[in-house]
Amino acid sequence: AFKGLGSLKKLYMRSNRLDILGDSIFVDLGSLVELDLSNNIISIIRSDDFRGLWSLEVLELMFNRIGIIEKEAFIDLSNLNRLYLDDNAIKSLRGSVFKGLVNLDTLYISDHQYEHLGSDSFLGLQNLSTLYITSNNIQVIESSTFQQTPNLEFLFLASNHRLRLPEDDAFIYSGSLYYLDLSDCNLTQIPSPTFSGL
Repeated sequence: AFKGLGSLKKLYMRSNRLDILGDSIFVDLGSLVELDLSNNIISIIRSDDFRGLWSLEVLELMFNRIGIIEKEAFIDLSNLNRLYLDDNAIKSLRGSVFKGLVNLDTLYISDHQYEHLGSDSFLGLQNLSTLYITSNNIQVIESSTFQQTPNLEFLFLASNHRLRLPEDDAFIYSGSLYYLDLSDCNLTQIPSPTFSGL
């Protein structure tokens, strides 16, 4: 579809009716730095959807119907700096969903349906500095959840109305954290070890 457009830098396809991306449809766009697929009806991100986008820095996928992200779907996006996944239908952040995003700085994953943040939820995001994960159904944060994000500075957890703060040192690996937002979470208690390490 994009053959011959190897010099293209920015591609905007927001507010269409795209539901499934073609097999390696962007493979000829090796110079692309920004891709906007927001406000479509995409339901699944497959492992080869973003193959060849070596130069991509910004990927906008918000306001779709994404419920499944296959393993290693972002494996070629080593230069990605910002990923927008807000307002989709993702129920789980497990395994190697974000594998390959070694230079990701900012991740937006608010307004979803997941309830649990585990030790592998942010695997591979060692350079992440800003994480927006507001307005979900998060109940559990494992103590090792943020072990994979040692450079995290801004963490937005607001409006997770069922959140229970862990009774262990969940932020022990978050010594770089500068800003933490736990507003509107219906918290009833703050276990004393929770913020150890800050």
